[in-house]
Amino acid sequence: MVGTRALICRPIRKTTTPVTDTRERKWAFAVTDKQLLLDYLDAVFARTKSYLSTVSNTDLNRVLNEPQYQPLPTLSIRLASVINCNTRHAGQIEYLRGLLKHQGWFPAAKK
Repeated sequence: MVGTRALICRPIRKTTTPVTDTRERKWAFAVTDKQLLLDYLDAVFARTKSYLSTVSNTDLNRVLNEPQYQPLPTLSIRLASVINCNTRHAGQIEYLRGLLKHQGWFPAAKK
């Protein structure tokens, strides 16, 4: 996924532990190239399809080493949580698109 550093306009973090972004770091996020963002989406989708095509039923039952969760999740639980999170974000995007397109909650009331 060449060019993603330019896409997200952020310095690379050199850490081996999970990091939660600060508010300032989140607000600094900027997409400067629409086509690069779409290319990134396509690359992530292709890589995801490639990975999922290799996952077996045995893999889905594998317990993950995520000690912060009890009971420990399986790969199938982790994949379900990723799908849930991404579905929520897609809904948020569609909500905002509709809000902007129709200029607020009750556009007819403004007339």
